[in-house]
Amino acid sequence: MARICVSLFMLLWMAGCAAPQVVREWNFPVRSTIEVAGLAGDQTFEKTRIWFERHLRSSGPIIEYANREAGVIVANGDMDYPASGLEAMERIQYTISFRVRAEVSAGRLELVFGDLLINVPKYYSRRAEYLFKREYFGGYSRPPASMAEYQAAQRGISIIVEELGNWLRGQGRG
Repeated sequence: MARICVSLFMLLWMAGCAAPQVVREWNFPVRSTIEVAGLAGDQTFEKTRIWFERHLRSSGPIIEYANREAGVIVANGDMDYPASGLEAMERIQYTISFRVRAEVSAGRLELVFGDLLINVPKYYSRRAEYLFKREYFGGYSRPPASMAEYQAAQRGISIIVEELGNWLRGQGRG
């Protein structure tokens, strides 16, 4: 009887290990609106395009698409992971990459940030070299895997939106 109980326990335990892990991705677009009084649509478009080129950084092309007649700019960017507290030590050198779509009209700028990816840096581990015969770990990108990572991305995006809005209103750095 004891053998049956132990073998049943082991069978159920192993079946639990084989069950797929559910990973929820927090990859929803972040939407923002900037009201800019006194600027025509063409001026807003040109100033937004210039700000993207000057202040966004990306491993690929910054401006992916720009159509003045439609008032649409699609740009790519990277930002440092805005961590605080103990998370700042754990997430050092992490970055967040994103795509932003800007829809420009007279006095108004609609921004939609999407394709959020957490970029995990490659790092060296001497202990892992002995244990796993691999000396480097990381070096990949993934969607935000927790609400905390999604909120960190939102904090970084709100800083970008604030700086762009100040620059369009003539209050920011050039």
